[in-house]
Amino acid sequence: MVEGSTLGFRVLCRRHNVQLTYTPMIHSLNFVRDTTYRKTYFTTCPEDYPVVAQFAGNDPQVILSAAKHLEDMYCRQEPGAPRSTVVAVDVNLGCPQKIAKKGKYGAFVADKPDLVQEIVSTLSKNLSLPVFCKMRVRETVEQSVSFATMLEKAGCKLLAVHGRLRNNLKKDSPADWESIAEIKKVMHIPVLANGGMRTWADCQKCLEVTKADGVMIGMGLLLNPCMCQGPETVPDYAIAQEFVEICRGLNISAHTVRGLLIKMCLKNILKYTDIRNEITELEVFEQADLFLHDLEYRVKNNVAPEACAELIAAQDAAAPVPPAALSLDPPGDVWRTFPLMTRMPPGKKNPGQWVEVLCVGTRRTHPSLVPQLEKLFGAKQTALHLNAAYFSVTDPELFARLQSTSTLTLYSTAPLPAADATVASATTPPTNK
Repeated sequence: MVEGSTLGFRVLCRRHNVQLTYTPMIHSLNFVRDTTYRKTYFTTCPEDYPVVAQFAGNDPQVILSAAKHLEDMYCRQEPGAPRSTVVAVDVNLGCPQKIAKKGKYGAFVADKPDLVQEIVSTLSKNLSLPVFCKMRVRETVEQSVSFATMLEKAGCKLLAVHGRLRNNLKKDSPADWESIAEIKKVMHIPVLANGGMRTWADCQKCLEVTKADGVMIGMGLLLNPCMCQGPETVPDYAIAQEFVEICRGLNISAHTVRGLLIKMCLKNILKYTDIRNEITELEVFEQADLFLHDLEYRVKNNVAPEACAELIAAQDAAAPVPPAALSLDPPGDVWRTFPLMTRMPPGKKNPGQWVEVLCVGTRRTHPSLVPQLEKLFGAKQTALHLNAAYFSVTDPELFARLQSTSTLTLYSTAPLPAADATVASATTPPTNK
């Protein structure tokens, strides 16, 4: 799953009964050439075990070099060293996307069985890690079986088979489990069935039809990471909040996982369209906290979409009231701390010294807060957008100071009421929790 099975998501799925995970598809040539690419596109942690590193390419020596890099980085079995999380290298022979067609890898290198055989054989003979492969079914059962047995003879130790043809990109179309069953009959290595599974019952049916050794799930897990736990369902807001906490702990940037959060909460995002942009424009996890808290309330109380305007008005009315006077510096008690970025508001083309205060905007913000921030920043212009407020800072020294930090701490020049002082902290955004 390109940009899907990233580290945080793999850890989440393991906590819900997934036994083996694969990395997103890694471009072998980029992995060899670019140190930054290696550090960005393969990350792991002790809880990320066992994981299979999935490579794509069409040059046996380049893929081997990429896999050797990975062995050197993560798979040294020296005395006293931590357990390696990587247990195998996978050759992707199934990706049908345009980028794979352009690069002649994935499902498109499979058009050259002799080259595929050389790739798998080269890796098998030169790596300490076992070699896995993933393929798609071919035009006929005979072609599918022939390709699969060729992979086994070349050294493949586990084969995942996707039950759709290369030109079938419809993820909701039926998968050809019968062809997978025919492959399974002749293989002497484990076979995983892939495709057409969105529920626990689908997984059981697939295993019954294919007699496979296991199932590989993609889109089904993106929509429901708890699918492998069984038929019981977990609320989307609950699993999404668990995912947020995992990513926080792993220091993963919030904006890189917004797509995964959208898929997890897709059903209710489509229902409550008024809050869709709160997650599609996610920049920090504090924004996700607000969104998921709101979503939880709506789901638990079965709030109708047409009643949300009244709900939003009530939430905004309950926003924390700022003190009469705020300061950017002590002395004084901390009132609130907000996530801070330096960038222009959406749609603005005029350059300037803009700062973005997150979790402040047109939602859950007391009306008197924005005017006080305008005064503190000496703002010439202000733009409000959902859970973010943008201010054009006039003082170069103040702007330079704000550029050097990721938080904005506001101090009250008068003592805070006891009830308010208990909730002021470096991690508490304004919220009606």
